[in-house]
Amino acid sequence: MIVRFAVDPTALDEDFKDIEYLRWNAHKSVLDYLQTVGAIVLDPGSDSNPVTMLAAVERLPQELKTMWKAKLGKCRRVRVGCWGPSNLAALEEPEHLKSLPEWLDVVYLEHTRAVFVGLDDAMPYLQNANQPEIDRFQTPSSSARFSSAVSKKATRVPQSNSQASVYKDHFKLLCQLDLDFISIVDRFALRHTDGICNFFKCLINDAQGLHVRIIAARECLWKDQEYKFSGADKKAKVDAVVGELRARLKILLNSTPGKVRSVELAVPRKAWTATSNDDGEHGRYIRFGDDCLTIDIGLEIFEQDPCRPTDLSFQTGEANTADKRRAENSLLADSETFDLFPIQ
Repeated sequence: MIVRFAVDPTALDEDFKDIEYLRWNAHKSVLDYLQTVGAIVLDPGSDSNPVTMLAAVERLPQELKTMWKAKLGKCRRVRVGCWGPSNLAALEEPEHLKSLPEWLDVVYLEHTRAVFVGLDDAMPYLQNANQPEIDRFQTPSSSARFSSAVSKKATRVPQSNSQASVYKDHFKLLCQLDLDFISIVDRFALRHTDGICNFFKCLINDAQGLHVRIIAARECLWKDQEYKFSGADKKAKVDAVVGELRARLKILLNSTPGKVRSVELAVPRKAWTATSNDDGEHGRYIRFGDDCLTIDIGLEIFEQDPCRPTDLSFQTGEANTADKRRAENSLLADSETFDLFPIQ
């Protein structure tokens, strides 16, 4: 779903033989991928070095520079430690491709550098085992990885998949994005405390200073037998689940300090029905900024190992996830909140 990619900074200065529309189309195609399914890698730290990506953007003609800055100001970024696109300047022969990080999916190179590393004119792209796909910046639409990601917005998790593989294949890249907040909306989450904790066990391997909010309904705790429980009984049930989650998350999240900074649970006071908000059937999803992964069975997907089969779908873009934000705001307008971690 998400493609982690880097652009050779020298490619932005590439000569398109005075055919301006080809240059414009190449830049626009890369930025369109960034907006839809791409997560860009930028150089860490200072950008005063002239070989960094952002320095190369500053050297572009005004129209292209404006377009790049608008997209980079609101896009997915990947946390990468000390590696950045300026390292691509060292690629001069095929053997040098082994130095590229394995987590990288696609690299867009300036034409001459692409030839040096083995991508000749007869090849649409270069893909070696355990290495990123190598593409020319001049022809970004030739990328097989991006084409596959754009076409694959929905998938099914089969019965045999382990929790680890499901997380790696569908959640990991989203959890590695440079975000400080994610929202989990799952009407039935309080039934699945194992699912919640197992998700956090995976998340702490990739998160960096993340704040998490879970929105869940209390009605799921007594299912269709509400008439059997008094108000005190219902409160006791919610308090018991909150106490369990606090105890388990304290142990888990304190083992990796700083990975997840806070976890909040919001429980709407009004009965939460399938049509009680703007989201229709409401959906069970995790929203990562403007990216939303909808999971038919919600966090129950992590309740057992191997996972139950389910359908996943991916939405991206502020316009496409606006209904999710409205639904969350509607639910939060009258909710009781609990600090699950740390306990205030």
